[in-house]
Amino acid sequence: MPLHDGPTMALPRLAPAPRSSLSDSVAEQLAQRILDHELGPGARLPSERSMAEQLQVSRIVVREALGRLAQRGLVEVRPGVGAFVARMHASAVSDPLRLYIRRNRLGQAQLFELRHALEPAIAAAASRAASSDQRRALAANVARTEALAHELERALEATSGGPGRDRAGAGRPDALEAFAWSDLEFHRLLAAASGNPLFELLLEPLIDPLLEVRRAGARLPGAATRAAAKHRAIAQAVAEADAEGAAQRMRAHLQEVEAWLTGVAPGASGTTRNAERTRPEAPSEATAETTADTTEETNADTTEETNADTTAEPTAETTPPAATQPERDHEEAP
Repeated sequence: MPLHDGPTMALPRLAPAPRSSLSDSVAEQLAQRILDHELGPGARLPSERSMAEQLQVSRIVVREALGRLAQRGLVEVRPGVGAFVARMHASAVSDPLRLYIRRNRLGQAQLFELRHALEPAIAAAASRAASSDQRRALAANVARTEALAHELERALEATSGGPGRDRAGAGRPDALEAFAWSDLEFHRLLAAASGNPLFELLLEPLIDPLLEVRRAGARLPGAATRAAAKHRAIAQAVAEADAEGAAQRMRAHLQEVEAWLTGVAPGASGTTRNAERTRPEAPSEATAETTADTTEETNADTTEETNADTTAEPTAETTPPAATQPERDHEEAP
């Protein structure tokens, strides 16, 4: 977004810079003026020559200091025009966090753990702070999401070939995409209605990576309509200023969505997937029948041999002591 040229601001309180690390000292002085709001967003800084004279340094030092401030996102330098105080946008924070999540390959289990801690608080805050316009925006989004969910379900039913077939909704890919974005927008609207911009900053990079799994989750029979119903319940609690109810409904919604995704996307829930890996597999019917037949044959052979030995040599030595019987049973077990 281009900056509007503002009036050139005087810097009356700048002190001569110490000779050690001149560019860092200049950058720190300018940064302090910006952070103290003495220089507002869009304000044009004095020329390099003017600042060099006030600071008693060379223009090269001033130029280096401005470069450092530009790297920090505090100043925008326009070649041939001048330097301006940069406007601070949420993307300056959310974009690096989004990159961190992608570069470190954080899984859905980690993202959902943070969402469980964050979004119920967002819903509660929205129920206390949402304006009338924001409540109407939430209601409109819910109505649109419900309509898209019903449309998506009809499209999935029309394109599915029966149980077990992939319900990708190939006939109406736009319905799937529209539903996913409408679902996403509900959570953004809720964060905006919370009255706390930090909620929006933290939520944005968490929701974005989950857009693809939203598409996948919506393919499940009835998932879209159930998610839309949960959104309506949350919006209703917000409209009634029921902070506790809004938090509880959001918590239930996230738990349900996470449960769906454990069967949709790889790594959706580390705990669940680890449990699946360690769970003993039940034997198949064929394996069970084979095991039973083998057991019966082994037991029959063992009984015949024991009877034969007992008949041939009816002595006390042919009967094993009671103390060793469990060991014999263990040896004969298949």
